[in-house]
Amino acid sequence: MRNRIIIITALLCVASLAHAERIVFDMSVFGFKFGEMVLTRTVVNDSIERFTLNAKGKTDFLWMKREEESVFNVEYRNGKLFSSDYEYLNKGEVEKWSTIRYDGSNYVVKSNEGDKTVKEPLDYSLIKLYFEPTVERKTVFCEEDCTYAEMTPDLKNNKLLIECQDGSRSTYHVKNGRVEAMEIHLAVATVKLTRVN
Repeated sequence: MRNRIIIITALLCVASLAHAERIVFDMSVFGFKFGEMVLTRTVVNDSIERFTLNAKGKTDFLWMKREEESVFNVEYRNGKLFSSDYEYLNKGEVEKWSTIRYDGSNYVVKSNEGDKTVKEPLDYSLIKLYFEPTVERKTVFCEEDCTYAEMTPDLKNNKLLIECQDGSRSTYHVKNGRVEAMEIHLAVATVKLTRVN
């Protein structure tokens, strides 16, 4: 009996050290489901959060013939971005990529578009927005292209409107503190993401 109590106590301690959340979105265009986006957040301890995003889709109709995947691995320490790795693959080939590393005073960014340094503290980014949507901010950091996007709340309609520096736009539908749906407005179509869990 004593061994069981020790084992149960040890398991409870281990379980309390890591807490994981998982969010799944179906991706569709013109009403046809073509893929899925899965995000996770793991709280390792009081100071470390790890986020992942894997969006995978395949379209083969009309003029849209693509097989794409976006992969993010992001770590926050003490509430600030510590590292980020991003890859965008088309038909298995890497087309875009970026890495961000905090060196103690600056963020060192390397990407397919070149290298740069970001000095401002990064404490809120797109991957975090899925788990903690807020209307309190005017900008959000985009791990993908390592730039800031303008964030405009539409409180009447429970939406967050995001416009990136490259001109791309997204609409996040937020209800009861959760991102329930999203639209990515592209030149040729609007990609819709609908939360399924």
